[in-house]
Amino acid sequence: MLKRYGVERDRLPVNARVQDVGYEAIFAAQMGVHARRLLKNKAELLSLVRKEQVPSWCVWQELDCRIKQFTSAEIGNVNDKHIAAFGLYVDLLNVDKRIAELLRQAGSSPGLLLQVYKRVPRKHGLSGLLDALKT
Repeated sequence: MLKRYGVERDRLPVNARVQDVGYEAIFAAQMGVHARRLLKNKAELLSLVRKEQVPSWCVWQELDCRIKQFTSAEIGNVNDKHIAAFGLYVDLLNVDKRIAELLRQAGSSPGLLLQVYKRVPRKHGLSGLLDALKT
């Protein structure tokens, strides 16, 4: 299974779960895209970069894990999950209520998600975004 998805065993935690393999496979596939665009060898790029070194990846993965708790999926969740991954690099971030709630729950402990949560306006909707932009 690891070979099929291009995952090296040494890139996984000691007691790896299927979920760990899945996320590493996604990361390896994304690095393949970046390698082609950078005209680099995928194996060389993977030897230099681990997903734990990419803050936006860490945010995306954590949100993806938490979104799976929802009983129903919404297209906005998928979009906001990708947008929120770059919340570390902006001053203000507008996400829907469900993603804001996930960030709030995760933001109760120090870490990257707390940093992203601090960039989400307290007041929901476009009016909340406009108010936050004024300050």
